[in-house]
Amino acid sequence: MTTAKIGYGAAFWLDNAAGTLTELSEITAITLPNPTTADVEATHFKSAGRRREYIAGLIEDGEGTFSMNYDPGSATDIICRAAQDDGIARSYKIVVPDGTGVTWEITGECIVKGYERQVPIDDRMMATITVRFTGDSTEAAGTAGGPRLPQTRLWRRGATGLCSGGTTARVRWQRVRVSICSTREAST
Repeated sequence: MTTAKIGYGAAFWLDNAAGTLTELSEITAITLPNPTTADVEATHFKSAGRRREYIAGLIEDGEGTFSMNYDPGSATDIICRAAQDDGIARSYKIVVPDGTGVTWEITGECIVKGYERQVPIDDRMMATITVRFTGDSTEAAGTAGGPRLPQTRLWRRGATGLCSGGTTARVRWQRVRVSICSTREAST
């Protein structure tokens, strides 16, 4: 069985001018930090087989983009414009849900590099904030209380059950409750 999950309930938080983490509203797509290690050439006159040699260099978390529904003059719009204007590294938090009510959180600092807003004639207005992740980021289990995916009831074929008197009966169909993204099931 797959362990794939959807991103419903994810969030991006950015600190405002007062240094308070504030959730940006109506985010529709999140790019996580993407660490890459630089190559540092270490070739010397006696490198084996006339081959270049490399050692690991510094790690960079790259850039991230966060798409959202654009709401002119909203708190999110104000924070994004101010963060780009002041050019100061700001704290961020990315919350990734796991579908069971527990989250995974990534925190660190970033510099806002761009804030692109689009106003189409016949579609929703969108905005994209582009950040450069700077320094080290931390990833850890977050808090419980994140969004839970709905449960559904299914019918399962061929279940067995214990009848009164200790005899076993084979049930042709049995109704079960299944939590999406979970391997557990419970009879009802």
